[in-house]
Amino acid sequence: AGVIDGECFYTGRPVRFGYMYIDAVNEPFSEDELYRSLEGMRGHEFHYYDSTVNGEACTAVKPGKEKKRNCMIVRNNGIWGFPHFYYDSVPGFVDCFIERMKQKSRIQR
Repeated sequence: AGVIDGECFYTGRPVRFGYMYIDAVNEPFSEDELYRSLEGMRGHEFHYYDSTVNGEACTAVKPGKEKKRNCMIVRNNGIWGFPHFYYDSVPGFVDCFIERMKQKSRIQR
């Protein structure tokens, strides 16, 4: 769609397979309450595609291995990345997301 600079490509095998959690939201995104609320979010990844631009907004950790990597792109109220999040692991994120959407709705009216 041309929204993100970079290319996606088929790898032929699972990439970053398994469980993960967001350990930290990196600067400058940590100043924003919505993005900061991603900290502690659990999820998993299982896909056969990768990207030349996976983002640097958050640090993801594989539980038990403590293997860390940068992930997620955040921009213009958008959050993009490969992780499939378990939103119930951080209910505050859902609350922040809903509040942000209400704010944007009021602004656009």
